[in-house]
Amino acid sequence: MQVVREPLRWSLSAGERTEPGRVADVLRLAFRGPGKDDWLPPSWLLPHQVDAARRIAGRLEVFHGALLADAVGLGKTYVALAVATRYQRSAVLAPPSLLTQWRRVVDALRVPVAIHSDHWLSRGRGAPAADLLIVDEAHRFRKSDTRRYHALAMRPGNPTLLLLTATPVVNAASDLVSLLELFLADNALAPLGLPSLRAAAARGDYWRIAHAASAVAVGRSPRVLAPSVSIPTASDSPVLPLPALELPLMARVLQLMGELRFPAVADRTAAALLALHLRHRLSSSVAACLETLRRHVVYLDRAASAAVNGERLSRRAARMLFGMDDELQLTLDLSTGPVASPIDAKELMEEKARLEGIIRFFATAAGGDPKASRLGQILAAREPRKTIVFTTAVATAHDLARRLGWRRVAVVSGRGAWIASGALPLEDALRLFAPAARGGTPPGAAEQVNVLLATDLASEGLDLQDADAVVHYDLPWNPLRLEQRVGRVARLGSTHHRVEVWWFVPPRELESDLALSRRISHKAREQLKLGVTVSSRVGRARILGTALAWREEFAARAAREPPPAPVHAVVAGPRAALLALEWCAKSWTIPEVVVIENGLEVLDEDRRNHLIRELIAAKPIDANPARKDLDCICALARRRLGLIDRLAADEQSRRLSRLVLGRAAVAARRRDAELLSRLDQILDRIGAGTNEGGKRRLAGALREHGCGSAELARWLEDYPRLFPGPWVVRLEAVLFGSAS
Repeated sequence: MQVVREPLRWSLSAGERTEPGRVADVLRLAFRGPGKDDWLPPSWLLPHQVDAARRIAGRLEVFHGALLADAVGLGKTYVALAVATRYQRSAVLAPPSLLTQWRRVVDALRVPVAIHSDHWLSRGRGAPAADLLIVDEAHRFRKSDTRRYHALAMRPGNPTLLLLTATPVVNAASDLVSLLELFLADNALAPLGLPSLRAAAARGDYWRIAHAASAVAVGRSPRVLAPSVSIPTASDSPVLPLPALELPLMARVLQLMGELRFPAVADRTAAALLALHLRHRLSSSVAACLETLRRHVVYLDRAASAAVNGERLSRRAARMLFGMDDELQLTLDLSTGPVASPIDAKELMEEKARLEGIIRFFATAAGGDPKASRLGQILAAREPRKTIVFTTAVATAHDLARRLGWRRVAVVSGRGAWIASGALPLEDALRLFAPAARGGTPPGAAEQVNVLLATDLASEGLDLQDADAVVHYDLPWNPLRLEQRVGRVARLGSTHHRVEVWWFVPPRELESDLALSRRISHKAREQLKLGVTVSSRVGRARILGTALAWREEFAARAAREPPPAPVHAVVAGPRAALLALEWCAKSWTIPEVVVIENGLEVLDEDRRNHLIRELIAAKPIDANPARKDLDCICALARRRLGLIDRLAADEQSRRLSRLVLGRAAVAARRRDAELLSRLDQILDRIGAGTNEGGKRRLAGALREHGCGSAELARWLEDYPRLFPGPWVVRLEAVLFGSAS
């Protein structure tokens, strides 16, 4: 049936009565979202990848972009390349460490795709020209105020965008929103009850975001795999709260650290984060802590010299405090904290003396490293099986390699790769460790590597399935990294049935300050509310995200030929209704499943899951839908259509509207009819909503003095209306619970 807007009148019909199972078929199909089920993808895809490719292809057609957020190891690269075969020109942006892997797969499949490093964008270069732009490890673009995000948003011609990441939420809902706004307007999901992405994130409306975003995203857990295809299961070992030096010595170091004042940093919050950083390095290893202390001493010398000369240190010099480890750059971003000005040279020298006192204490203290010793025992017991040991500090990796005598050991990080004989290219080191996964030949006995000591450089996207164990030697600041780490070995192509996961955590004396376990647990809860498919917390390598996982299980049983709509059934279940809706604008269709209970839409995913299961399992009864329930459905459709009618209300759109009106006033005084017409069209387009790149490009054009009608015409061509109206909503199926 169809609900349309008519003057002062609404009509509704629930359609033909049928068996509940036939209604459930329509509901399951609606849960799949937009798709291209008539498309035959390349034969090299596995069945679960065919399903993802069809659904991503449908979302790309409707939304001009999509997010593929399948769990680590399900083969997002292959799905993306299958979708790329539908476009004339395709390009990939990937981290430098993944370029070789992408090229190997592209060559094997013979898909004509251009491969580029995402460092291009960080260095001020524009995104490559393409009809489809694929962005791997897309969570690296979650911060909208970075150079790389700006370059991607401003991609030439506004091509279709496919974002790949198993971890779209790193810290907060704003991460997911920033990614979606690369191809969606803030109000683009209004038909699904989300009038503003930004406003929903600000008020913590996570269930609404997860529900609406499922129309543009595909995020599935390993449960979607066919019985003949498997990914190793994770086997968690006990959590080991071990210190990197004897506890009495560590207590003294912590006492000395407590005397530090960080006088070169003006912001006391940044100073507190620096203190936290030092403790995090101490929890990793003495070597990591010493490296940071020494770097801090060098920085203070430079700061004192600058103070004497009346100069101010640059931000670049300030970054020496924090080092080059990817983990710090990714999560704390301390290097942007303000530098104290003016700087007191005497205070700096006093701080330097305190730092040198800690360094001398380390030099004279005698004692072992309980943490490193336990790791040595684990690795010795596992010989000759392959193990990846993840640490947040390069210095820790090198220190562990030294303690292990560099015997069948490789170190890989953002700074390079090393084996016993010296430095070597990163890909060569990875091939020595995982020749099968990296497509290389097995090395000779003298070159064999069984232990890979890695920073989180190696936790993103790399195939390393030769290994069957992961050691979290250090905890990162975010569960994203935990999930990425395990995903290096627990992925398609592994010959192992299970992987062992070992957990090292800071001892109680450090954990009380760092609170790493609590931070990770809290962030994991936030991520799961937003529909992240799987995540991790300390002690558990894999947690299923129920916000999307149950939807996928339900949709997986969808019949490809559902009964003609509309249909309905009444069952003796809870007093609720399950609706399969279709929101249509011209040729675009967005399916949605809505759950209503006691006249209100149910947003909590756990409650939705419960009601759907109960109603589908309930027995049918011979009864008509209650008029009250029909009125409730009609009211919901009316509210949603009202949301669609609203103009884009985000602050950036309002600023653009004011700029356009200002330019229009100037054009009117000049009697420039052509420019006035263009500006009128642009004002309408702003109200309808445009993505982040469209807003930024238009803002730049409007501020440019020489911008005229031709430039604005190009903007209108690059950023057309996503959904040319009018909107119509169709009711495809309803399953009513009568509470009898």
